[in-house]
Amino acid sequence: MPYFPLFIDLKDRPVLIVGGGSVALRKLKKLQPYGAKPAVVAPEILPEIAGFPGVKLKRKNFEPSDLRPRPLLVIAATDSKDVNRRISLLCRKRHIPVNVADDAALCSFLFPALVQRGAFSAGISTGGASPSAAAYFKERFLELLPAGLEGILSWLEALRPLVKEAVPEQKKRSEVFRSLLDAGMAKGGPLSQAETEKYLAGERSGGIAAEKHIAGEAPGSVALVGAGCGKADLITLRGLRLLRQCQAVVYDDLIDTALLDAAPESAERIYVGKRSGAHAASQEEINQKLIGLAQSGLRVVRLKGGDPYLFGRGGEEMTALKSAGIFCQEVPGIPSPIGIAAEAGV
Repeated sequence: MPYFPLFIDLKDRPVLIVGGGSVALRKLKKLQPYGAKPAVVAPEILPEIAGFPGVKLKRKNFEPSDLRPRPLLVIAATDSKDVNRRISLLCRKRHIPVNVADDAALCSFLFPALVQRGAFSAGISTGGASPSAAAYFKERFLELLPAGLEGILSWLEALRPLVKEAVPEQKKRSEVFRSLLDAGMAKGGPLSQAETEKYLAGERSGGIAAEKHIAGEAPGSVALVGAGCGKADLITLRGLRLLRQCQAVVYDDLIDTALLDAAPESAERIYVGKRSGAHAASQEEINQKLIGLAQSGLRVVRLKGGDPYLFGRGGEEMTALKSAGIFCQEVPGIPSPIGIAAEAGV
């Protein structure tokens, strides 16, 4: 039976942890970003727990009176199964949510594999069936998150009053926030104040630019991504994340074509490889293709072998894109002098 995911406000709320060892410390670290007021009850407490800011320590054995005043959550993390079972029964009788370390049958709630970036929180759970599987999917999920997510969310939160004033209609306001989110994700961080003001000014005036933005026709973006030299798994996590999110990928000869499978099925795949005496497209044609795709509103990955700037003519592409007013970023890759030498054991 799966557990229902529920997000609760822990800020300044009491949480009781029974146990003073490494498991208790691990639970304490998971709670820290959420502002709870933890109390730890145990006859022996690790120095790392004792030095934790804002933790109330009770160096003694657990007693039922420790459940008064009533904590919001209780975590049983002792090395005694009998004590943990007793705590679970007492909490269930009092309808206090309880988590018992390494014993899902005694839990009324579970600690998920947590992903937290500022205001963003995600929890992954297998209902206690396989914590290792939850941790695995957490790692895969982390690969999808942009490095600037925390800043993007803070920026969007600060914009809420301005957008509400500029766009009274709720449905359209949701579309505006979605397009702003897309713009921030493509850029890898918040838009500048000038970019944001220009966008909101277009919304207030109902201008064509704003309407195009809402319709998804606003200029897109290009990421010059180094695919590394050799096997597909030499690409960086950032490059792989952008590839998984792109709407078009423009790729060269010297890449592992297995990387194309990482792009969404719906993404357009455009080959522009160059071999001696056989060029699928000239450099000028490639530049214009990238500009055209971005101007049609697409998130484009320019997938280049090795590193985009090392013999890759990435500088020319970046210059052409910026001259056309297209947002462009570079993701470095492992170049051939490093990648091939490593493969050869040099």
